[in-house]
Amino acid sequence: MMRKLMTTTTEKEAVDKLREAAKFILKQEVNNLQLVPSAALKLLRLTQDSNTQLSDLAKIIETEPALAAKVLRNVNSAAYCLPHKIASIKRAVNFLGFSAVRRSALDLLFYNKLINHQLKREFNLLFFWQHCLFVAALSKRIADVLKHPEPDLVYTAGLLHDIGKIVLETASRLTYSDFLQSIKPQYQITPENEQRFFGLTHSQIGYLFCLEWQLPNAITA
Repeated sequence: MMRKLMTTTTEKEAVDKLREAAKFILKQEVNNLQLVPSAALKLLRLTQDSNTQLSDLAKIIETEPALAAKVLRNVNSAAYCLPHKIASIKRAVNFLGFSAVRRSALDLLFYNKLINHQLKREFNLLFFWQHCLFVAALSKRIADVLKHPEPDLVYTAGLLHDIGKIVLETASRLTYSDFLQSIKPQYQITPENEQRFFGLTHSQIGYLFCLEWQLPNAITA
C-alpha cells in the first residue's frame, strides 16, 4: 500500500479525509475480509491435528492475503500490547499459537460471500490470488538476493499490496467489478480512473484499513 497523501496537510488530516471519503462508498465498517473458504477449512483441520507444527500454519496463511491481514491485525492489536509491531506471518503465528489462529480461520469462514457471486463478476478472484502470490514470491526473492534483513516482512507487503481491491469488491456500494465494467473495453486500471469512479484509489483504501488494523509502518509505507 502506498502512502499517496496530500503534502499540503498533516498525515492525520489526510487520513481523516480518507476516512470521510470511505464512508460514502463503503456499506459498513469492515473488520473482516472475504477469502476462499477452502484455505480456512484446511487451517482448521491442521490446528486440530496433533502432528501439525506452527510452521505448517504459517505456510497456509502465507498463501491467503485476507487471512494474512486478519492474523497480523490480531497480533498487533491493543490486546497484546507488544512493544514492537510484528510484520512476519511466521512470527505472528509463533506468538499467537494454535487457538488464536484457529479463531481467525473461524471468523473468516463467516465472510465468504465473494465466492458465491464470483462466476458472474468482472473481478476475477482466482487471478487476484495468483497475482498477489506472484508479487509476494517475487518480492521475497528480490529481498533474499539483496540480503534484506526481513524477507518475510517483504513477502507480507507483497501479499497485501492490493488488499484494497478486496475491500472495494466486497464492502463497497459500487464494487470493483462495477469499476471494471465501467472502463471496458480498454480496461485502463489507473489511480486516476479509480479516483474518478470511487472517490479514492484501491491503494488508499488499503492503506486506510491497514492503519485501522494497526499493521506495522514497514507494510503501510
